[in-house]
Amino acid sequence: MKKINAKTSLFALALSVGLVFSAASQAEAVDQKQLFEQSRKELSGKVSENTLNQLQALVQAEPSNSQAHLNLGLVLDHLGLTEPAAEQFELAVRYGADNPDALVELCKEEIKSNRIAPAIAILNEGIQKFPNNAEMLYLVGDYLYQQRSFEDGQRLFERAYQINPNLFGLSSAFGQSILDTNPLRAANLASHDLKSQPSYFRALFVRGMAFKALGRYKEASVDLQKVFDRQPMLPVVSESLAQCYYWLGDYDKALKPAMVFSCCTVSGEAENSGNLPGLMRILVKLPRDQVVDKVAKVDIELALRRFLRPEFCYLMGKAFDALDMPHAAIQQYDRSIAMEPNNARSYFRKALNQELYLRDYDSALKNYQTAYNQRPWDSNFTVAYMRLQDRMHNRNEDIAWRFKDWINKTFSTN
Repeated sequence: MKKINAKTSLFALALSVGLVFSAASQAEAVDQKQLFEQSRKELSGKVSENTLNQLQALVQAEPSNSQAHLNLGLVLDHLGLTEPAAEQFELAVRYGADNPDALVELCKEEIKSNRIAPAIAILNEGIQKFPNNAEMLYLVGDYLYQQRSFEDGQRLFERAYQINPNLFGLSSAFGQSILDTNPLRAANLASHDLKSQPSYFRALFVRGMAFKALGRYKEASVDLQKVFDRQPMLPVVSESLAQCYYWLGDYDKALKPAMVFSCCTVSGEAENSGNLPGLMRILVKLPRDQVVDKVAKVDIELALRRFLRPEFCYLMGKAFDALDMPHAAIQQYDRSIAMEPNNARSYFRKALNQELYLRDYDSALKNYQTAYNQRPWDSNFTVAYMRLQDRMHNRNEDIAWRFKDWINKTFSTN
């Protein structure tokens, strides 16, 4: 029988023990990976108690396990425990690898998933850990700017720009932060991003607004039109585009953004909302015989996008009243009433047109009554209803009123 060398025996024993520990380590790594994947899946619904307990046990066993802290933080945040979650996120960043790119990607993922608390914690830790990383400064600056900390955001944008002016998106963000104070530089900064991506939304917005501030309305209209086509319900964009076209004398093109801006800003019972003066400034420039058709064309687009609201139709009725076009005004009031039957203001203004322009007193009285019934506390409605009711009661004896009414009906141009 062949004898086994003692050294060979010891080597074989060590190798076997190493393989056992290696296999155990791999199994543990696989288990951790499965645990992390499971916890991420449960974030879309209910997190199980078992998953929470396993994560808590893991961070106690391995205090420097960055991924364990991160996943426990996500679970705690999902459960509404924001302060403990923030602590776990800070630990995840602290024990994570010294890799700013990985940290940036992690932060982007949290923002994309609308997990704001972990994103804030990662940003705070990240900027302390990597104070000279341009992308980290950009992310933190953008977050601060979105939270209306404009000066702090601008300061970080400028620091990031000094480190890496070629970081995509940074130039536009920096330009946006200085739109009010330095529109020329803002336009140049946005142009830098547009060279590499001509359709970049933020850069188009910044450059368009900067050109408008500089009085370069033609160039502004080109950029803002692209922004408006993609996001028409941004009030600042629709208003600015309408103003650019107005100053260029292109009233046809100005009409749509002007109407969209009114649609965005009109509200409830506020009579002065919706920027009626700005809308009228454009409507009066259009050929009178084409106004109704041009407005109807925009109305159709708004209806297809489900943007139309009863208060906007009421506003358009007032616009046609200001143009002395009662039939068109009544159509708008009817649309408003169809969308919202309890619309006393539309009934009232429709009745005014029926009484003063169409001389349809019976219909006017009926609509005055409806407006009065819906809002009996409104003195304007009460006075108009009572006044016409008295006149209708005495009209057979009021010869002067009957003669005046005949003259108005005979020679009326409405």
